[in-house]
Amino acid sequence: MVITRGAARLGMLAVGLGIGAAVAHTPVASADSSGDWLSSIDSVLSGGALPAPATSLDYQISIDGYDLFPTAGNTATATSGIGDIAIAYGDNSVAAAEGGFGDDAFADGAYATANAGDPTTGATGNNFDFASATGPSAAVAGNDGSVPDTTGSSFDFANSESEGAGPINLSNAVAGDNGSGDVASAVGQNVDSYAGESSNAADPANFDYASAVANSTTATKSTVEAFAGGGFSDLGGSNDTAFASDTSGTVGSLAWAGLGSNSDLAAAFGDAFHATATGANDLFTILGLS
Repeated sequence: MVITRGAARLGMLAVGLGIGAAVAHTPVASADSSGDWLSSIDSVLSGGALPAPATSLDYQISIDGYDLFPTAGNTATATSGIGDIAIAYGDNSVAAAEGGFGDDAFADGAYATANAGDPTTGATGNNFDFASATGPSAAVAGNDGSVPDTTGSSFDFANSESEGAGPINLSNAVAGDNGSGDVASAVGQNVDSYAGESSNAADPANFDYASAVANSTTATKSTVEAFAGGGFSDLGGSNDTAFASDTSGTVGSLAWAGLGSNSDLAAAFGDAFHATATGANDLFTILGLS
């Protein structure tokens, strides 16, 4: 997979190198020397000229706040802060890693969107967040800007995957939002997964895990969603876990854990289930087909 290969190579190249300075002083050439965009990075780091993209899909890479490829006519967008890496591969793909240090965002495919850290101008304290979006989907790790950044959101991981032509996001994964150590995964069509989510520092949302899985090629009539921690209402809650799996159903299923409480577990396996473990600590609800 392109992202896996790119992340591994960039990880090795970034260590101990002044990449920002290298890119800033590297001339841009219009001639094409390779169809492999990773070989273009190797050319930059070895002192060669940077060729223009030769693939049929747009792409952009941003490291330490510097774009590696021309932006004119390029529908792929990547932005980064100091110590961050963002890669967007695909027409109208967007990757942003900023608002902290050590944030990584990878958007793979047309209309894929990945945000790591915090997109708010001047934001800090959202460190080592990782967001990966594949296909027409959205992944946010850290603070998405919808609630005030009161605590910072670090070491969060969000992964979204979906098939389809876009441009509508068919799966959404959000981890963090005033919470750290949160993990959210959304795979399939018409899927939402939220881990963390708090609107204030008094009710943190840390170490929450949410996973939602649906059919990859056919969307259910209603959403398959998993909320762990504060969920859609930003109520906070830590150490909550939510699973929702409906890969062959038509109605959709829900799993809500926490929503202001701690150490809750909710799991829904199959179609048309609504599992809730909310309102108190240490609750668990598991629903599914026998």
